[in-house]
Amino acid sequence: LLRKRQIANALRDAQKPGVKTEDFVPVEPEEKKNAFLKARLRAKLCSLREIVAFQKIPDGLDEVVDKMRLHVVPRGTRIFQQGEEGDRMYIVESGGVEILKSEEGCTGEEVRVGNYQPGECVGHFSLLDSKPRAASAVASK
Repeated sequence: LLRKRQIANALRDAQKPGVKTEDFVPVEPEEKKNAFLKARLRAKLCSLREIVAFQKIPDGLDEVVDKMRLHVVPRGTRIFQQGEEGDRMYIVESGGVEILKSEEGCTGEEVRVGNYQPGECVGHFSLLDSKPRAASAVASK
């Protein structure tokens, strides 16, 4: 119950101007990253090198993997918000992420425009083009 209350408070705080939604996504302690997860992350980072902008990922991936953080996100939690600055990306380990977009001039209703499954990267476009998030991401499973 405490964790749910903490998440609810964090999401309320994220609605304040100048505060990024993704700063409130729950982070698990570093010791939760086991050898199997580290191996999967290394493999995903290697596959990202196929994208030109990520070709400079260092060969020694242990340092990069060690800096990555594991987020356990309850279903329905907003991971990032359309229009916010994007300074990180996510790799879906399990579950799913829905991508929602609200069009300018509309009633504010969001439309589902995509879905990411385990093994896929979410939010990397903002790292590539340095533009604000083009859509929002919500944990779906």
